[in-house]
Amino acid sequence: MKILMAGVLVLAVFTASLCFGEESNSREGLSLTITTDKKVYAMGESIECTLSLQNIGKTALVVNSRLLLNYDATFPHEVLFDIVGPDGRSLEFIPLIRAGLPSSEDFTLLSPSEFIMGTFELSRDFSFDKEGKYSIKAIYENYYKPEGMTVWTGRVESNTVEIKIEK
Repeated sequence: MKILMAGVLVLAVFTASLCFGEESNSREGLSLTITTDKKVYAMGESIECTLSLQNIGKTALVVNSRLLLNYDATFPHEVLFDIVGPDGRSLEFIPLIRAGLPSSEDFTLLSPSEFIMGTFELSRDFSFDKEGKYSIKAIYENYYKPEGMTVWTGRVESNTVEIKIEK
């Protein structure tokens, strides 16, 4: 009986988390789009990309507009990049950013159709040292809720773009 009750409890928690995640993504309506300034780069050339976080829902949302890029999900951040090189391996983020939690001033109200943008120089933070094609995807995450504020929380992945590095 205890095993059955434990199984039901695990199933209920799992189902609730799935439902929350689905509602969060569709109900809250954020879209993340990545674009690069070019499709082909010379080895060592600056690679810039722009992220656009847009409210595609029908209600206004408060989002974390700091758009801090950091090493991985264990450090304070809002943006992560998933970059896969020509050899099929993920590129590692080079610097380690020491940052605190966002403040309430880092949050912005986005009305429906409004967006915020951030530009990142990827060649400064990642090593594009091999010739060939790279795929780049961005992730926006916010799980921080300043006291007294109702803010969007969750994770949104962007489209994937490809670039080519040539000598």
